[in-house]
Amino acid sequence: MELSGVTLKRLAPADWQTYRELRLAALQLSSEAFGSTYQEELPRGEEESRARLAGSAIWAAFAGGKPVGMVALHRHARARDRHKGEIFSMYVAPELHGRGIGRALLEAALQAAREQGLEQVTLYVVAGNQAATALYSRCGFQVYGTEPKGIKYGPGRYGDYLLMVKFLDRPAL
Repeated sequence: MELSGVTLKRLAPADWQTYRELRLAALQLSSEAFGSTYQEELPRGEEESRARLAGSAIWAAFAGGKPVGMVALHRHARARDRHKGEIFSMYVAPELHGRGIGRALLEAALQAAREQGLEQVTLYVVAGNQAATALYSRCGFQVYGTEPKGIKYGPGRYGDYLLMVKFLDRPAL
């Protein structure tokens, strides 16, 4: 997929270094948006990166050949949850915000969710992350609840999670 000089690619386990580079950049540059930390992820290497890529569908955005964003989609495995998926690890390099890269990544994940026959996709976003919440809302996600103190940044310092859902239409036959 092309978007004003940006290419999207679904990553395979062989792309583990690209995934790891993006993950670490996201955690360094947007640390309060993620449940994990840079220090927690830094020691994780090839084996864990390959496992994540094998277990979830993860797309990367490239600008000038450089990875600049990503999003992940995971389908729930249990029989009664297989109609649902979850979006996570959404990231776009701060200097490229507002260029439509986040929307393109999200739409790629949602299209894959439809192709897998998923009926709904959920995500968590830190309350107060207005840019991300606005993007998700523009893409049809709706807030269905709040998880108070869903993320802990340090002693006595918490953030709430907004819980969002998008119900998907089945693809035309």
